[in-house]
Amino acid sequence: MRLPRWLFIIVSIVGILYFSQRLWKSDSEPSVFDLPKTLEEESYTIIVYPVSNVNNVSVFTTGKGGLEEDYLYLVPANGSIDFPMDYHVKKDSGYALQVHGKFYQGKGIPAGYLYAKPKPERLRVFQFDKAELVLEKKEL
Repeated sequence: MRLPRWLFIIVSIVGILYFSQRLWKSDSEPSVFDLPKTLEEESYTIIVYPVSNVNNVSVFTTGKGGLEEDYLYLVPANGSIDFPMDYHVKKDSGYALQVHGKFYQGKGIPAGYLYAKPKPERLRVFQFDKAELVLEKKEL
């Protein structure tokens, strides 16, 4: 029995795409396949705390305990939105960053970190459209 020619063509194309993607994407560099793609429908207002800033890759957490499952990246909705000007001065003096926006579905690496080496970890990505400093309440 002879296989149809179209089946051979489809298998060849899929194989070429798979192997070229494996060659193009190494495990030590972020690629376009790591970009977050789809925003969730629901908007949130969350308070975030800085965790680290290694190789200009800022990581934040939603809890003061800093559990790894709470780590996330923040990306502005457009280029004109940024953290408050006095954020770096006040972040260690009882103020926290409150952001409003939407999460991307799944985990990823923001486009701004595609050239970071070593490859940043895939985390939740939060796109914010508003950021402000809020004074934290002291626990008794």
